Parts: sequence; structure tokens; C-alpha cells
Amino acid sequence: MFASRRAPFLTAALAVLLFAGPACKDKHKGTPAGSAAGSAAGSAAAAGSGGDTIAVSGADRDRADAANALWALAPAGTRLGVVITAAGLQLLERGRTRLDQLDGPWRPALAEAWRGILGSAATLADAGLSTDLGLALFGLADQAGVIVLPVVDRARFVASHGGTAATSPDGHDQVGQATCTQTKHGYACASAAPLLAQLATGAMTGTVAVPRGQVEVQADLAALAVGANALMSAPRWLGLSVVLTPGAAVVRVRAQGTLAEPWAKLATTAPLPIDTTALAGFLSLAGPTDWKAFVAALDAPAKARVVFDELAGAAQVTIPAGSSDLVGRVPLAGKGGLVRGLITGCAGLPGFEIAADGSCQTPALPQLGRRLSLWIDGDDVRVGTRRQVAAGVPLPMTSIGAELAGGRYNLAAWGRGLMLGLEGLAAMVPGEIADQAMPSLLLLQQITEFGLGVKFDSDAVSGVIALRTVFTNPDDVLAAIQPALTAPIGPGAAQARLAAVEAAATKFPSSPLAGDVKAGPFGMTPATFALGAAAAVAIPAFVKYQRRAAAPPPAPGGESARDFADRLANSPDDDDDDDDAPGSDLGRVGGGSAAGSASPSAP
Repeated sequence: MFASRRAPFLTAALAVLLFAGPACKDKHKGTPAGSAAGSAAGSAAAAGSGGDTIAVSGADRDRADAANALWALAPAGTRLGVVITAAGLQLLERGRTRLDQLDGPWRPALAEAWRGILGSAATLADAGLSTDLGLALFGLADQAGVIVLPVVDRARFVASHGGTAATSPDGHDQVGQATCTQTKHGYACASAAPLLAQLATGAMTGTVAVPRGQVEVQADLAALAVGANALMSAPRWLGLSVVLTPGAAVVRVRAQGTLAEPWAKLATTAPLPIDTTALAGFLSLAGPTDWKAFVAALDAPAKARVVFDELAGAAQVTIPAGSSDLVGRVPLAGKGGLVRGLITGCAGLPGFEIAADGSCQTPALPQLGRRLSLWIDGDDVRVGTRRQVAAGVPLPMTSIGAELAGGRYNLAAWGRGLMLGLEGLAAMVPGEIADQAMPSLLLLQQITEFGLGVKFDSDAVSGVIALRTVFTNPDDVLAAIQPALTAPIGPGAAQARLAAVEAAATKFPSSPLAGDVKAGPFGMTPATFALGAAAAVAIPAFVKYQRRAAAPPPAPGGESARDFADRLANSPDDDDDDDDAPGSDLGRVGGGSAAGSASPSAP
């Protein structure tokens, strides 16, 4: 339905999902007044801790009922579906409005990404849409698709999207290449008129990740012909839920299917819980019982296999609250002769040296701005910013942090604090896309809590991503810190931004921001490491896409060269997009594939 303009869409998706709000806030707690989640968060924030600032309990039944009513509209043969409840649309619209009011470089990208929803209108209401109704999109075979829209003013909607109105109430509107009409299930558009009569004739019978969300996705992986891959030998079903609260989002996903080797070996591992006392961040990796066989199955270099043959158990790294230190351990299997030799003799490696205390000193890491020490402690390899690490300051653990630390996930990463050290990540961005990447990087500076968990079972892979932002704070706190958090990222700028944020935390000691500052400057290190790893893969892929779009084949008809390039990249089998009405992307309801027709739908 909506245009696939990837850079603006990614920026806007991150923006709106994270900063959905503001709801009615308690001035001193910065959370929705009167809600169960807000009450828990507010009690902790009053102590200056920020406490349980990502909460998802209290309304799961209401979210499930609202989402189930939309899932019941699925046509027979639905392979992929996306639903957004009325509550979800309200939060997304509030987030869009809030960000549009802030002075930041993300505004053009946000406006571009929402153009496919609003057409030429400025707001949902101006486009004839209401946040009192939900939205549901269903992808079927042969590139067919149906979408149920929250339209309350049919004439406004058709006009704002450059469509042609029907001559009678029960007639069909034409919006781009989509055929639309009012049905007993709501206003709906389809890639072909007969599909409109198929609403509510089928059901998505799989499972959605829980807790249930205001945004949900289900996909029949087998029907979509998602074949065997490196992770699963027989993919079957995918369920995803997004729980939104003002300023925060928790995404949960579960992919069902038979795990392929060697990933199936991870289903038998037993992750270890983490002592969360006075922590600002942690990283835990529960590897297989036989690292050597696992790495060999991944076709790793022979030297890596030798090293991993000497490792055992779970690796853990913790970051004490209020500290600039981190400390970690990796258990050794047997004597670990090779690993011991590498550490004690590391002076022969470029940039490494042996310190006076006998530890191996690594080169400075950009994420920390300092070196790490490696040493042997009994049967463990220890890693840290120094051998003697001070205890952290008292800081209550958040709900998502406690969940990730509980020994459930094979991979668990969590941190809270301030993500102001993005200069290294910014330096990775090629100059040709720097202007497009900067809005996303500045948005990342708004994140104050990050959680990631991945669990392998014999018949599924499940995961959770949780993000909280400065937008959980009251408006006066936001006004004080936004100039610092929207300033350009560059060498030497982090210290000035940090000083401004610390001053605001001192001025507002009962705000969630005060707890995040108390966590210290390195609590978000797990997030920056994860982002750095993702950027190493995503940035080259995006550059390749941009270069291909910069020199497209001759554009047919009146279609712009850039839109033609986008269409070739994302809907290679659809040659009719040039007929879309100006300002409208509703003609893409059935474009590309069943998966492709739904993937751009989340606003």
C-alpha cells in the first residue's frame, strides 16, 4: 500500500515506534497517569531511579481482544497479515505529531514516510481517517492483497489520495490501482474487486507472540514458500507483537519451525542467570556444550576452531551502575593452553601489550574510548577495563532487564543510560549517505534503555527487543535536554551533550532521566556494540541499494526515475505502478509479493 522509500521509512518507523506519545502524563513521573504500568514506573522514578520504566502488564487482555477482532477479518487463504489496533494508531499518531513539533532533522523523513498514509492531507482526520478504528492488511497468493482502513469520511479519503469516487454509496472507489468500497466490515481496498467479498472468510490460525500488542504480524512461512535456510530446515509460522507505551516499545517475535544444525545444539544449553544488583548493563551468551563442533559446522577457519575448543559454558559481561568500568568472564574447557598462551604472549600482536600487573592490554575500543585488560583467573578468562572494579551504586532493575537476566535467553543484552558516544558509529557511514543517516543517528541518542534477548528451542526461535527513550520524561525535562540531543554528532561533541543532560538530571531529580544519568556513561555499551555490528552489515547493503537507485533504467510514462528505481528494487514483477494517482500509493496493495505487499504497511 505504501511507498517503499527505505531511508525515510526506517527513520520514521524508529521515530514513531519509540516516541509514541505523549499521553496524559503525571508531571512529576513522566508516565501515563492512572495506568498500572505508569504507577509502577512512577514509584521508582520518584526515587530518582527510573525503575520499572518498561512495563507491559495490565492490559494484555484488552490488546488481545482488539487484535483478535481485526484478525477475524482475514480472507480465506491469507498468508501474511498485519493489524494495528485503534489504541496503536492513537499512539503512533501522537508520536508522529510530537516529533513533528520538535526541531530535528528527522522531520522531512517523517513527513515522506507518512505521505503514503495521508496522501495530500496533513493529519489522519484531514485524510478521512480515525484513530477510533483499527487497521488490518492481509496478503494472499499471486500478489493479491486486501486492507481494511479506519476511514470515517470516504470523500475526504478518496480526494486526499487522488482517487476517483464511486457514483453510488455501494459503488467502488478507485484509488491508484486499488479498488475500494464500504463493506459491512469497514472501508476496504483490494488489488481486485472480488477480494472485497472475501473478508472474514478465513482466519489466521497461528499464534502471535505474547504479551499481545497494539501492532501484530502473522505469517504462514510454509505457504509463503520460505524454504529451508541456515537457521531453520522447515520454517512454519511467524508471530510478532509490538507493545507500545508513551516513549517506549517492546517487540516480541516467535518463528516456529525445525531448527537446522548447528543451531539446534543451542536448544539444549542452559543459560545462567545474572546477578543484577547495582548494574547498568550486561551481556550474556550461553553457547553450546560443544563449541568445537558448533564452530566447525559454521565452517569457521581452522584457527578459530582451535580457540573455541578451549571455551566452555556461558560468557558474561556486566557494567556496574555509576561506573565507567566493565568486567566479564569466559570459562575455559580443560587447561586452555592455547588461550592462556595468547593472553600471556599478546605483546606480539599489533596494538597489544603486557601491563605491569601481567594482564594483556587491548588497543583502545571506540565504543569505550579506552583499552581492555585480559587475564587468566583460575579456569576463567577475565576481561575488564581494569582488574579491580568498584561496586556499582544502588539502582533498581527494570522489568525487561530482570526478564533478560533471568537465565531464559541464549543471548541476552541490556543496558540503560545515555547513548551519546555515537561518533564512532557516525564515522562508519560513507559520505554519500551521511545526510540520510544523520536523522537516524540523532534519534538513537534519544534511547535510554535497550534490551535484546534470543532463545533457541527445538521447534522455534523467539526473541524480544525493548527500547525506552527520553520521551518517558515530562515536557519540562524534554525541553531542557532536546537542544543537546539534536545537536550534530561530531568529534568532541559528546562531552558537551553529556554536561547538558547531567545538568537537567540535577534540576529534575525525580525524573526517569535522573535514573538514567545515575546509571553512568557506559550502561548503553551493549546497545552500541549491537548497533555497530548491525551497521557493519546494513550500511554496505544500503549503499549498494542507493547506488543502484541513482542510475535506474529509463523511466516509463510519467513516473519519476527515483520511484521507478524503487519499484524495480521492491516489486520486480509489477509493471503497472506508473498508473498510480499523484500522491497516492494505495495502488501497491497487491504489488511485489504477498510478503512484499504487507511489509511497508506499518506507519
